[in-house]
Amino acid sequence: MNKHPQSTGTCPDPPTSKQKIQRYLSEIASQLNLDPTRKQDIVEELRSHLEEATAELRAGGLGEEESLAAAIRKFGSSREVGRMLNRLHGEPLWMKVGLAILPGLFALLGSYGLFSALPGGKMGEAVQHVGLIFICVLVIAAGLASERRLPVWSYPAWGLLLLRMWLGFPWPSVDQPGSFWTVAPPLLMLGGLATIAGISGYQAWRSPGLRSCRPALPLLSLIILIAGAFPAASIVAYRDADWGSIFLAMLPLFLWWMGLLVLPVVIGLPLALRSGVVAGLTVVAAQYVVVEELFDPAYGILIWTSNYGAVRLLSALPALAFLIAPPVSVLLSRQTKARFWGLVLPPLLGLLSLWLIRTTALQSTGIEGVAQSSLTHGVGGAQLVALLAVAGLVDHRVGPRRGARAGSINNAASGSISSSWAVDERRA
Repeated sequence: MNKHPQSTGTCPDPPTSKQKIQRYLSEIASQLNLDPTRKQDIVEELRSHLEEATAELRAGGLGEEESLAAAIRKFGSSREVGRMLNRLHGEPLWMKVGLAILPGLFALLGSYGLFSALPGGKMGEAVQHVGLIFICVLVIAAGLASERRLPVWSYPAWGLLLLRMWLGFPWPSVDQPGSFWTVAPPLLMLGGLATIAGISGYQAWRSPGLRSCRPALPLLSLIILIAGAFPAASIVAYRDADWGSIFLAMLPLFLWWMGLLVLPVVIGLPLALRSGVVAGLTVVAAQYVVVEELFDPAYGILIWTSNYGAVRLLSALPALAFLIAPPVSVLLSRQTKARFWGLVLPPLLGLLSLWLIRTTALQSTGIEGVAQSSLTHGVGGAQLVALLAVAGLVDHRVGPRRGARAGSINNAASGSISSSWAVDERRA
């Protein structure tokens, strides 16, 4: 009788070739100080080269284990390969972060009155508006020229440009009531955003990597419900009025507001297919325009109080919370969870601070309507934070999977890696 138990099921199976390759690539990826999109591109390029080298050795008569070991020896240790790739592709991280926050720094300087010293108040406002658009276009153009696509450090500039080029635009003004230009600007803005969102959504829908975004639907439904609460309250308040007329009057404003919130998320889907959660930086930057132009936290404070410190904080916090802190925290983070909270927490803390400072400054004056104004700003801020959570969930769901096909690799990165392996082969 055999006293030794069978080994089947008692010992773990030896790792397969694919598992060994994945472990080798994971060790290399842990050493790369690159943005997530480029890191994945490089890892997938390495995987392709490693699998090709293994297949060639197997065709030459070696076994599976021997061919893989020989291919890894030819490539070099994971530490050596990681150092070489960092030298090839590792631009200084501080430069990427600096380019990402450049529009935010310009907006921050403008909030401190840098351009108010120019002759005429309208001249200063025009310079600030046009200058911010120029900075965004410059950053986007630099990214397209260097990487032939939008790099992650240009996402804030792209999101800022989406709404900033519409809000603050010097539309023609006609004093006659009922003229075309009294209602055209918001409609043109919504139509332009919807067109860009339609093109982006179609591109994302055609991608084989698109996944279901059902986990974000409850939060999106909550945003729509909150946004619809104001028209519903108006209908209930005026019971004797024509509810149909009130609904038709409120519907364009409701659709316009929902367009400002949701369309930037759709526009960011093609970026999320490559970058995952990092694409949420476009939504954060777009929300800065909403907070700055529509909420305008510092508006009217000096009419009721002489607290210049509160006004300075209210003017500077949006740029800090939406354009500077999120890019820094997201680009410096290496984990998806940390990037998600880097998107959500700075705007959340910024909106809470804006609400507390504004409410405190107005309550000290004793004027009426402070509670209603605080409620409006609080509800609007809650919608923005919920939308950021939606953007993070959606971008994570549609983000790149592990083991994506090498055909989606960045051409520039692929060429430099391929040439480096070719040099090593010629030396051998």
